[in-house]
Amino acid sequence: MAVLCSQLTPDQPGDGPGSPLGELTWGVTQAALLAHGERRLEAETYLSDGYGLRAAVEARGSGWQPLGDLAKVWQPNRLKGIVVPPGSGTPFLAAGQVFEARPMARKWLSLAKTPQAAQRFVEPRTILISCSGNVGRVTMTYKPHLGSLVTHDLMRVEPQDKGLNGWLYAFFRTSTFRLIATGEHYGHVIKHLEVAHLNALPVVTVDDAAASHFQSQVSRIFAQRDEAYDLIAEAEAIYGSVLDLDASAASLDAPFSVQASGITGGRRRLDAFYHNPLVEQICKAQSEHGNDVVSLAHLTSRIWWPGRFKRIFGDNGTPYVSAEDLFDLNPIISKRVYAGLVKNREDYFLQPEWLVLVRSGQTYGLNGSVRLVGSRLTKFFVSEDLIRIAPEPEVVRPGYLLCALSHPCLGRPLVIRNAYGTSIPHLEPHDVATIPVPRFDTALETEIAERMERAIQLQADADELEDGITAEAEEIVRQFMRGMSTVE
Repeated sequence: MAVLCSQLTPDQPGDGPGSPLGELTWGVTQAALLAHGERRLEAETYLSDGYGLRAAVEARGSGWQPLGDLAKVWQPNRLKGIVVPPGSGTPFLAAGQVFEARPMARKWLSLAKTPQAAQRFVEPRTILISCSGNVGRVTMTYKPHLGSLVTHDLMRVEPQDKGLNGWLYAFFRTSTFRLIATGEHYGHVIKHLEVAHLNALPVVTVDDAAASHFQSQVSRIFAQRDEAYDLIAEAEAIYGSVLDLDASAASLDAPFSVQASGITGGRRRLDAFYHNPLVEQICKAQSEHGNDVVSLAHLTSRIWWPGRFKRIFGDNGTPYVSAEDLFDLNPIISKRVYAGLVKNREDYFLQPEWLVLVRSGQTYGLNGSVRLVGSRLTKFFVSEDLIRIAPEPEVVRPGYLLCALSHPCLGRPLVIRNAYGTSIPHLEPHDVATIPVPRFDTALETEIAERMERAIQLQADADELEDGITAEAEEIVRQFMRGMSTVE
């Protein structure tokens, strides 16, 4: 037998030598396990919940198979690419961007200088699993991912039987798989999974009827997401054609000059980014082609953020989402906060047809991102790190306002120019209120709004369906663990 102890750490960060240590985590296991397979010597492997779950699954004589027997699991070699200006190369998606609800490339690579480039493109409906950092996250490829080089930090899972794609995707979203996967990682600071680890993980199997059900549901989910992607692209194309300005290849690297009066009035902004010439071109196009240009404040009843609060988490609390959660593709919500302990707790719940805008982070990342609130989001306790925007429905359609603020080339620059701070830039509600919004004929704004609002509804429907099949997969796994067969 072997006694295993987790790493000892002080109770409080910064405690020096001789300070009292926290509670010791320990357990007893067979010494033979330490010499099996990869001969894992870190205690964390054997003391994790995932290790116990994996042992429980594998203890069953039937009803499961190693993933490597069901699918080909692989990943490209480590990428060494040459970064080129936007428009001059192929878009590249890092792991975090692949999981976003709207993946947006931040780097472009020279295709000719990218080794094994063909392997780095993805086919539709390929399962991707993160293998570095937050390991075990899963997504499936659809239209936003196609045509981009995808990082080697995501393992590709290709079932030998294509009919199992839906079940594997649903199983990978279960808490059981996530715990087992994280229990297999290695590394102290940055966690990693290897292809061999994933190949060896047990997968609960289902009969043909269940596999067919999951396959059809997953196909429906991603068909809805493809349609939503197309509708947003159509709305943005209409908006862009009216403003008649191609800002897709705009560069802020070239020096420029502004009048001294432009930096001494109002907020006295001395940061060059605020005065960038692209914003001036967009504002000029709005004035030339719009019926009118008004500030965001004139189209809303309120623009605010509720203030910081002390988070007390617990298993019986209200589901809590952060800014990152809202802008990822239907992430697993694992945090729950005791809302009853928060002062003015009603201020942290959202209302349908509001917009939320991320108020902090890097200007090349989530900062300034905008989302329209649907009924599904009203059940969550939402981070204060999102500015709330309440449109006046009789004045402007929320879908049109979403397009005007979130358009990657003609809207986002007007939002993000207002960010201030060097380490973690921030946006303030009174600056957001000054963002100019062009007004057009009602018919045109309605055409844009209907596409955006329909896309948001399709995304919400897809998320609900995905939550449903995840719950079904969780129940199948629970039945298996209770000794009930999942295969007739």
